[in-house]
Amino acid sequence: MNKLFSMSAAFGLLAAMPAWAQDNLEVIGKPVAGGIGFQPAVTELARELQALDALILVIITLISLFVVGLRLRLSSATTASATPSPRRSPTTPRSRWPGP
Repeated sequence: MNKLFSMSAAFGLLAAMPAWAQDNLEVIGKPVAGGIGFQPAVTELARELQALDALILVIITLISLFVVGLRLRLSSATTASATPSPRRSPTTPRSRWPGP
């Protein structure tokens, strides 16, 4: 049992070695308090992807505003004041309910 614990400790130390190798490296793109958005783009592909993301955001916003406008227009067209009330027929029904 003691040999099993020493072997697992050795494997744990070996697994942690890559993390120790990165202790002295400069961290690029670490989180900033209150930060939002992408990390600064380094490659041209990253710049293009960020531009595509901004374009898709604009397209989605325009579609959403269009749908909200349509819903507002339809809801205002179907309000009680915009639609006339149904007229009542002046005639009595042909058959009456049998009652006392």
